[in-house]
Amino acid sequence: MAQFQGNTGDTFKRNTNFTRSQRPRTIDKQEQKKIYVGWANTYLAQREFPELINDLQKDINKGLILINLMESIVGERIPHVCRNPYYQNQKLANVINCLKYLNKKGIAIHYGIATDIVNGDLKAILSLFFSLTQLEHQIKLQKSKQKAINDNDEQRMASNSYNSLSLRRGKCWNNQHSQLRLNLCRSIRHRLNVPTLILGIFLALD
Repeated sequence: MAQFQGNTGDTFKRNTNFTRSQRPRTIDKQEQKKIYVGWANTYLAQREFPELINDLQKDINKGLILINLMESIVGERIPHVCRNPYYQNQKLANVINCLKYLNKKGIAIHYGIATDIVNGDLKAILSLFFSLTQLEHQIKLQKSKQKAINDNDEQRMASNSYNSLSLRRGKCWNNQHSQLRLNLCRSIRHRLNVPTLILGIFLALD
């Protein structure tokens, strides 16, 4: 047991003696690798000519699968890509281009890990894929906000259309009602020979 002091000055005890089964579970790198491969392949499978990841440390070192994944997440083409990289500097340029794109989207990541990614360093690759999940979350949040704005605009337009239609119907009814009263008064005047002045007073009472 360990004692702690709260904001109110009271002391309380917290159990810090966890058994092995009670301790918070940590995910090792190999398990993270499997999770990220499955996550990435759900996006890559949606492409017209899908190229899936089998080995995370080997398959993204050219930068092409990485670019395909990012394009699937953001829904737009990434410019300045070498589509047939053969030399090491071409592969490196593709990966650096991806990192620059992430920074442009507000996801901070250091360009220095580009060489490690090309060389298959798992720690650097896992760091990159964590940044990609941040990008995914950001894109989904932006889409959600835009959808809410569009829904509000549609509701406002529908409300304005309804109010405008109601106003036109109201004016139409008033015009029809006035015309009916006028026709009725004319009919009464002709039948009963009522002076026009009295009929005018009757119409003004409406």
